[in-house]
Amino acid sequence: MINMYKIDKNVIVYRENGEILLINMKTNKFFALDEISTYVWERIAKVGKVDDIIHDLGRRFPEAKHEIQRDVDLFISSLVSEKIINKRGRIL
Repeated sequence: MINMYKIDKNVIVYRENGEILLINMKTNKFFALDEISTYVWERIAKVGKVDDIIHDLGRRFPEAKHEIQRDVDLFISSLVSEKIINKRGRIL
């Protein structure tokens, strides 16, 4: 099963000079994203499938496959806990 996510309706995405700042207007929490987290964020916004994101990063950085899984899971968990993204559901 694949977890799917969507951006919370209260989140504003601010982009400037290749950097992204995510602001939840309801909680006043924000995230400043680095290059890799920006890549993950953009993939969540387009596709929402975490397994696809991990697979793509694993192809780009094959030597760090285990770290990628852990880091993406931690990043996704922090976005969910801060109500930046919401679980959309699971697909088979």
